[in-house]
Amino acid sequence: GLNTMMPLYIRVEEYKRPKFSVAFTPVKESFRLNDTVKVTGNAKAFAGNNIDNAKVSYQVYRQARLLYPWLYWGRSIWPPARSERMQITAGQSTTNAAGDFEIAFAAIPDLGIDPTLQPAFDYFIEAQVTDQNGESHSSSTTVSVGYQSVFIEADIVNGLLQSADSIIHVKAAVKNLQQQPQETLVKWQISALKTPERLMRKRYWQVPDTTVMSRQEFVLNFPYDPYLNEDDFQQWEKREGVLDGSIDTKTAQQFEIAKRKLAAGYYLLEMTTTDKDGKEVTSKQHFAVYDLTNDKTPAPHFLFERSLQAQVQPGDAATFLMGSNAANLHILQQVARPDKNGNEAAAGFEWLSQNKALQTASFAVSENDRGGYTVRRFFVSQNRFYNITWQVQVPWSNKQLDIQFETFRNKLLPGQQETWKVKVKGAKGEKIAAEMLASMYDASLDQIYPHNWM
Repeated sequence: GLNTMMPLYIRVEEYKRPKFSVAFTPVKESFRLNDTVKVTGNAKAFAGNNIDNAKVSYQVYRQARLLYPWLYWGRSIWPPARSERMQITAGQSTTNAAGDFEIAFAAIPDLGIDPTLQPAFDYFIEAQVTDQNGESHSSSTTVSVGYQSVFIEADIVNGLLQSADSIIHVKAAVKNLQQQPQETLVKWQISALKTPERLMRKRYWQVPDTTVMSRQEFVLNFPYDPYLNEDDFQQWEKREGVLDGSIDTKTAQQFEIAKRKLAAGYYLLEMTTTDKDGKEVTSKQHFAVYDLTNDKTPAPHFLFERSLQAQVQPGDAATFLMGSNAANLHILQQVARPDKNGNEAAAGFEWLSQNKALQTASFAVSENDRGGYTVRRFFVSQNRFYNITWQVQVPWSNKQLDIQFETFRNKLLPGQQETWKVKVKGAKGEKIAAEMLASMYDASLDQIYPHNWM
């Protein structure tokens, strides 16, 4: 039942309803380091008039951010992704007759950070505007400047583990540091990596900085442990370039790799372009390919897994993939379905064997499985414990409602009468009996204390 003793907290305090708001104009252009950066803001009353001759007090802070992790792959200690925030300037201004104000500052870099790490510098501008009645409101914006004026966003659709039987889709976008798209030519190349030939379990300790055994002697005594960093795919050597091409982001934002263009293995995707100053910009991303038809894993693995079709409707089956090159596996599997109260019911276990490196698992779904259930697998190999948790997702699609506003206006005057119309249909467009709860609150008070639905 419901807990009738649940406390409810409220705030009681004196306040004045806000009469105006402050906002910065979004910054879209690119800047160079040491340039003078100018940002503009505006103060406007909710009644529509401009807030002129108001005092503006501002502060500018700088924080470095590292964009390119491949520049420090292989280091035993990675530098922090962000530096400490530091104030670089402050000042005062006033709004003009249109309610506008301008803030200018020099984009000074942090010279204590190695430029070869190609950091971006985020400049946080915070402004407080006080009108002639003493009412004060704040706003903030961010401008980013770097040694390179653009960066490449590369994304392999559907994850970094791909099937040789599928078309691999790669999204490619070039943006300036204000996240604005740039039109340019991007060259790409995919290289095969030299993968290890033996199974290696994850080490419990850091990579040693010195050795007392040769590689041959170590592998003879510890056949399942990495000698140095050969278990880190980021350190694997490029074997050969297997595919290359280019894409013009003015006309396309995606390219494809056709089925079976890549064999099972690990690969490095490199993308390059140049910014407006002629500086080369690079993006690097690893991915792996497995081959279910030929039963080949990307490299020797104790365990990897993938959801092939996790969300299904009653009458269909959810399918998953488990890969392992370990021998003589005894796998314990548990299928756990929730009871009528939504709690996980006691479930039995069954023993499975893995007679191939790649094995698919299929789980039937009935109408009683609405809401989904959980599948777990466990096994031990070479004194290490491995486990998988798969979520079979069976949505309540039979209970989904299609809700549409036929009339809706969100700008109202005080005391104005208004009627909104809502149309509710079933998942298949049919008429359906439904109940509706509507609520509203005064959003202008969010500036004093944000409202959150519980």
